[in-house]
This record gives sequence, C-alpha cells and structure tokens, in this order.
Amino acid sequence: VLLFMQDSPQYVIGYYGILRADAVVVPVNPMNLANELRHYVRDSGASVALVAQELYAQMQPLLAEGLRHIVVAAYSDYLKQPTDLKVPEFIAAPRQAIDDAGVALWSDALARNLRPGPMTAGPDDLCVMPYTSGTTGQPKGCMHSHRTAMHTLIAGEYWFNMKPDTVRLAVLPFFHVTGMQGSMSGPLFSGATVVLLPRWDREAAAQLIQRGCGERDRLALGKDGAGGGGIDLHGRGGDGKGEGGIGLQDAITINRVASNGPHV
Repeated sequence: VLLFMQDSPQYVIGYYGILRADAVVVPVNPMNLANELRHYVRDSGASVALVAQELYAQMQPLLAEGLRHIVVAAYSDYLKQPTDLKVPEFIAAPRQAIDDAGVALWSDALARNLRPGPMTAGPDDLCVMPYTSGTTGQPKGCMHSHRTAMHTLIAGEYWFNMKPDTVRLAVLPFFHVTGMQGSMSGPLFSGATVVLLPRWDREAAAQLIQRGCGERDRLALGKDGAGGGGIDLHGRGGDGKGEGGIGLQDAITINRVASNGPHV
C-alpha cells in the first residue's frame, strides 16, 4: 500500500493501519509527481494508496495503471482547536468531495467502523519497503521485515535513553527511514510526545521549541519529521497516560493516540 502524505496524524494512523491489515507499507516522498509515482506502483505491485488530498492529482492517473483503490485524507479533519501558529493553506484546506471511481474519502472509510480479521503477519514477513532516491538509476525498494523494523526502533530508543516525558520535534519526513523510526515509531514505543510539523517552518519550529521546553523537562530535536504549522500529536502509549509503550502493529492503540491527542 502506497503511503503518500506529509507528516501528519493521518500518516501515523495510515502506517499502522496498513500493518494491521497484514499489508506492506510503501512510504513515498510527497514531492514525487505522477511519472515518478508510476515506477513505485509498477515496481512494488501496490494496488491501494493512502493519499493526502493536495497530492491526489498526482496519484489519480495511476488508477488506470495498476492501482485499484485510493483513500484520500484531508489534514484539516484533525485540526480540532484554534491556534496562534501559522498553519499552511494545504493543512487548513477543507475536505473536498471526490467521487471518482475507485476513490474513498478517509472520513468515510473511518465512518464505516470496520474491524480487521486475525493477524497473520509474522516477524519475518515484509513490513515496510521505502525506496532509495534513485541517484544512480531507478529508485529501488529496500525490504524490511517486522523483525528488522522493530529492532532498529527499539535499539534507537534504548541507545538514546528516550523516556515517556521526552518531547520530540519531528523535523525529517516520515517517508524516510530516519524519520519513520526516530520520530514516529520510536516515540510511540516509548510513550513520548511528538510535535509534528508537516513541512519545515523555522518560525513555527522556534515557537514550538520554546513552548515544549516550558512544558516538559526535555525537548529532543528529532532527527525526523517535516514542518509547516505545528500539529502536536501526543504519542501516549500503553494505558494512554505516557506509561509504557506499544507494539509495532497495535493499530487500535495508534487510533486511540490519534483521537486523544492531535491538536494545534
């Protein structure tokens, strides 16, 4: 399943939802255009894509070229509270009605309240397949199993001694393995807090650093995320109070984290 979004609550939910469905995450750089996306669809064999609505125009032509379904998400669905931070237009844009064949809105998919079947994926099954940048040819998929993905995120959390009271500013994209592990999966495992910027904005980042340092004992400048107006996603694992962590595929907890936490 292609995951084609900026860093956002929907990205996190989508990532773990794909895993819970026993599918493989194919994270894609949101700067890619239709011709570049065509290679990912053909090479990975993906038939489904989770796409942000400002990027839908780039993915839509591929419905006739291998993709069967696209789920389109509006970032503004998760803007629940007013803020004095600068929110980019593409984040604040209202949800658009899209009725193209093979397309479902994120909000409609959630409203169906479907439940997955039993887990069948094991530790050595394929988990996530990020692609190289393609500087020496076509981008190549890097195949990571659940075992290897879990190892790198847990090792990083223990190596850097991350704790539930840590606040992390995500400043690299989640489609890249560093952002994916260090600023998304790692904090969720540790029960830490992620301050999420969908695209980089130095003024918003400075404001968020100032506020984060005032609220918690430590603020870790994450090696990941990408910003633009801040979405504060509280990654409280376990019992939802910042104690303990969560497993790599616990989509139910991820949804709880997202519903309890995202606010600007």
